[in-house]
Amino acid sequence: MRLMEGTHLRNAYKTAESVEEYHCSFGLNNRYRRLIESGSLCVSAVDDQHEIRAVELDGHPFFVATLFEPEMSATVSPLVKAFAAACARRAQTMSKAAS
Repeated sequence: MRLMEGTHLRNAYKTAESVEEYHCSFGLNNRYRRLIESGSLCVSAVDDQHEIRAVELDGHPFFVATLFEPEMSATVSPLVKAFAAACARRAQTMSKAAS
């Protein structure tokens, strides 16, 4: 799948492409793609047929929704590591705000 520039996914994987497994036949209806892209969601990954495989919420510290399952990887997925790092940054920010 292709990871879009400037997204959490691209930053996590540090590459423009990745191979991920799918264990279902779910997907987003392409008829709604313009509607998805016109709001606060951005498409962050597409497959070889240009079908959406992940979206992110603009302006959110780490809202990433995927149709693949990074937690099922044999090794710790870069996306899982990036999520944990975002949680740690948020906890640190909250801790400083409470002081």
